[in-house]
Formats: sequence, C-alpha cells, structure tokens
Amino acid sequence: MIKVITKQGAVLAGLLLLAAVTPVRAGLLQTFDFETGDLSRLGSIELNGTTASVTVSTDVARRGKYSMKAFINKADKRAEGASQLRGTVGGINWYGWSIYVPDNQHGDGKFDIITQFHDWHSTLPAWANDGTAPTNITLGEDNMLRFSLKYQGPMDPATGDPTTIHQVFDLAHCTVGTWHDFIVKVKWTHLPDGFLKVWLNGDLLVDYTGPTYMDYGAGNGPYFKMGDYKGIYNWPGTGPRYFYMDEFRMGDATSSYAEVNPALVAPQVNDGFDYASGANLDGADGAPGWASAWSVVGGVGQTQVLGGSLTYPGLTTSGNRFRLYNSDGTMQTVTRTMAGTAGEIPGTYWVSFLAKKNDPSRGSYIKFGGLEFSVVAPNTEWQVKTPGTAYTTLSGADYGTVHLFLARIDAGDATDTVRVWVDPVLTAGEPAAGTELATVTDVPFAFNTVTIQYGPGGKTTRSGEWDEIRIGRDFASVLGAMDIETAADAYVRGGNHATDNYGADTTLLVQGNTKESNVCQVYLRFDLAAYTGTPSSGKLVLTPTVLGSDIANASLQVLLVSDDMWQERQLTWNSRPAGGALLATINGADLQVGVPVQVDVTAAAVQEKAGDGKLSLVIIPTGASSLRSATFGSYDSGAAGPVLRLQ
Repeated sequence: MIKVITKQGAVLAGLLLLAAVTPVRAGLLQTFDFETGDLSRLGSIELNGTTASVTVSTDVARRGKYSMKAFINKADKRAEGASQLRGTVGGINWYGWSIYVPDNQHGDGKFDIITQFHDWHSTLPAWANDGTAPTNITLGEDNMLRFSLKYQGPMDPATGDPTTIHQVFDLAHCTVGTWHDFIVKVKWTHLPDGFLKVWLNGDLLVDYTGPTYMDYGAGNGPYFKMGDYKGIYNWPGTGPRYFYMDEFRMGDATSSYAEVNPALVAPQVNDGFDYASGANLDGADGAPGWASAWSVVGGVGQTQVLGGSLTYPGLTTSGNRFRLYNSDGTMQTVTRTMAGTAGEIPGTYWVSFLAKKNDPSRGSYIKFGGLEFSVVAPNTEWQVKTPGTAYTTLSGADYGTVHLFLARIDAGDATDTVRVWVDPVLTAGEPAAGTELATVTDVPFAFNTVTIQYGPGGKTTRSGEWDEIRIGRDFASVLGAMDIETAADAYVRGGNHATDNYGADTTLLVQGNTKESNVCQVYLRFDLAAYTGTPSSGKLVLTPTVLGSDIANASLQVLLVSDDMWQERQLTWNSRPAGGALLATINGADLQVGVPVQVDVTAAAVQEKAGDGKLSLVIIPTGASSLRSATFGSYDSGAAGPVLRLQ
C-alpha cells in the first residue's frame, strides 16, 4: 500500500540504528510460518485417535495466508506438530510462536496442553519419569493459560536419585477469538544458573532464575511441540477441540526477542518520489520506512524529479516520478538505506515498482540488495537475477513501456524463491503462485538497500524513469491500498489538566475515569488530498502499544468531528471540538498490543473527501476506570501510528 506522510518529521535515531543491521539471518535455527501451504517444515506430526488431525488452514493466520490447525474429537487424545530440533543443554534458546483460540475452546472440564518442551527420550532415566507431563503451556478449564516448568530437584536420600519438580506459573486468562503471542528465553540446565523468561502479548509474565531442565547430557535437550494434547480419551465436555498455531521461530543464544517475535512488523517501505519537481534527488528525504535520505554517487548526469507520476491501470499513485541518466561514461547511481531488513526473518516479502526505459541503448537497473531488475543493451526486455543466479528474461516486458513489476520473495531456511509478475491485473487481487512470469530459486539472501543505476553513457532520451517503490510483508501492503498518516494527532485530558496540551507527546491515550482529571480522549485529522478519486473503502487502523489490564471490559467510540480547524500543538480539553456522529465502536476485548485493529469509517471518508478534503475523528472511552485504557503511538513516536487506509 502507499503510505503518505502529511506532515514533516525527523528520522528517528532508532531507525538509524536499524539501518546498520547486517542483512543475514542472525541466530534463527528453525521457523514454521506455513506459507508454503503445507506441513513440510515440521519435523513430525503426532496423532492419537481416529479423527485427530494436523493440517494447514486458511481459516485464520497470524500473518500471511496459512496457519497450522490441530483438531481432536472426544475419541481422540492428541494432535501435535513437532520440530524435533533439540534445545541446547547448558545453553540459551529463544522461542516465539502464536496460538489462536476459537470462541468455543474453553471450559470443558479438562485442561489442554497446547505447547510442550518435550524432554522424554529413549534414554530417559527412571527417576525422571514421574508420570506427569514435561515443561508445557496449558489452557485450563478455568480459561487460564499456565506455564508448567519441570526440572531436576535435589537428591532423594532414600533412593540416591534426583527428584523432579514442577513449578507452575499463571500467565493470563485466554481471550478467545484472538491470537496469543508467546516468546520464551531460557537457559536449559539442571544447575542453579538457569533462567526462564516468558512474554505473552508483549508482557513479561515469568522471570524465573534456577534449574530449568534435567541432567540428561548435551545431546538430549527438549524439542518443541504445539497443538492439543488432552492426555486421555473421551475427555469431559463437548467436542471437537481445535487450535490454530502460526509463526513459530526457534533461535540460539545470538538470536533476540525481535527476531522470534511473531508480532514482528514490516519492513514497510514506500517512495513515490513526491519531492519538488525539478529537484535533484541527492539528499531527498521523506516517505516511510527509510533510515537515510537518497544519496547520489558515481558519474555525471541527471538525477531529477519530474512532475507527474507514472501511471498503471488500477494503481493509485501520488506526486511525481524520478528520472536518471548518465553522460560521462561512468555509471550514475542513487541509493537509499531501509529502516529494516527484508528477508532477514524467514517468511514472505513483496516488492513492487513502476519503471520505463526510454531507449534500448545503455543499461538501466534497480537493485534491492542483490535482487536485480535490469534491461541492458543489446537486450530489449527486462531481466531479473538474485545474488547467486544468472539473468532470467522477463519475456514480453519491453523497454519502452511503463511496466508494473511485482515480486514475491518466500524466504526460507535453506532456499529463497522469487516469483515475478509483470503488469498483473490489480482488480484480480493477489496473483496465485504458478501464474508468475518467472521463478528464481537461490540460497537465502536479504537486503536493506535500494539502488537505481543508469549507464555508462546516456542523455535525456536514453534515461530510465521510476516510481512507486514499495516493499512490505503482504500483497495489500504494496498494491492493495493507500495508507495516509495523520496530518495532526493529539490527546486531551480533563479536570486539572484541561488547559494542558499534549500535541508533542509520542503517545495517544484513551482513558476513562470517575475523576475528570484522568479522562483522556484522542483527536486525529487526515488530509485526503493525496488520494485521487472516490474511495470505496476507508479503514482507521490503530495499533495499541499499551493496554490497561481491564481493557477487555471496555469499549472505545470513534466519532466524526466536523470542525477541522483544531491545531495539535494548541488543542486542550477546554478548546477541543465536539464529537458528532458515532462512526464505530471498538470492543476492548479485540485489542492486542502490537496487533493492528481496523475500524470502518468509509462513509465519513467519502463524505469528507467530497467536502473539504479533511477527516477529523475523536476516540473516547466508555468505561470509568483507568484500567480500561488504550495507548497508541502518535505520528511523532515513529512507531506504528494511526493511519487511514483508503481503497
């Protein structure tokens, strides 16, 4: 999708740090995201019962299209997918994964084991087999998620053998109909220098120090399993039981929270070259997802922004375009560094751009790290290559026409597959695998730079033109919609703070309370001028950063504000414009930290687009408790701030 910036801001220091990330796959050992459409990455499937199954599903997905579905009925006992990759005894491992609990999966009178770090093996000593489950996570009949840690205890003086200890930690009550993101960092050892940290939906809920495992020997670390294990056949309650699992990652000690985080966002990069017409691109900054401005290196020529966009049927574009050519015999190059690294984490990435080469002579290139698209004389058709492969011709993609290029990169553990479409029909939606113009397979690669080149040698008629470079994690993020960031955002607070302004804050707080001094409301304004035509869909997208502990029992109301003249650095409780028509109500139980929620405001977006081109909204709380609060990042935070998604 296009992401339009409608107010100026400096590049954050945090983004600059991200730019230094080396584009390699760090400490990841294994990943299951099921985007291959099958279970091929699982180590094994474990089933007990006549109808038990583990399948790939499109019912729900944490990201992408697919997840794993574990299904059992009352005559079944187990349906689990396993990695069979052992943890490091005496060392540190990271784990991250997501579990979705449908709304019929609670309170059946018998707990479900939905995750296991399985320690049983062929050399299991008799003292360790105490007849109970290994380290696991359960969903209890009281709807509580619990982490049960099994580890080696002190010697039993009667037998001379070690004992086993099970320590249980309550995590949180399960919220049905939503994804639960788990992250675990653990040192597997029977010694006291072990530790266990467990995060659920971004909250650190277990911070334990001590033994975490058994003295089994270096080769017998635990292996990860996820699904549903009831432990008995014909369990109480009604059937069937099923859970969805997705985005599993396992890392070693060099991995990180961010690397295994199933809620990982982006990279999301866009540049529509919406800079001043006639300007040189050197030093040009703006557009989301970048850690640096454009820089020009190499030969002499033109690196100029031209008025008007390149166009393509069904594609919403904005602003201007970019032209590059060389005139001194040395390659002319412009380059820019992304704020994140595409391909560093296995999964699916999408790249799209518009391009036209104006003459068959010389060469014209765009490079996403080592992923290159080019047309070089004497060839008259575009080609694609990856770092370790030769050029593959994109038959029919001639040099003299504006083309829309679309690439899907499936980054795997052992290989990366790049599928390329040229001039896809956008009204048909995401193109299916098998319909691509070319497929290239290579060893894993990653990139965090975009480079455009022309030459050597050229002039105006021998130039290349470029527009709408977009990089994201799904098709919709590159070609499905236009995201407009806030032109102004702020929150206001009542009572003793009624004259205070919070427009420069990096947070936006919605909070109810019996005391007016603690009541907070959020104001947002969007400039719709960048969107041409009449939108058929308008969604307010909000990503919570902090949630009150009782948010599930609250709701947030989104109201239209007719007065668009308020200023974010002057807005106070006393000067705030009144809210008008109720556009939507957000159920607090649907909110998760780091997970975007979409609110339909189509009618208001259409109305304001036809009016003054500005859409103002206010978000107000309905609960009277500070525990029923929601915090979002403002535009000034550099985080995932509110956006208006138009299609």
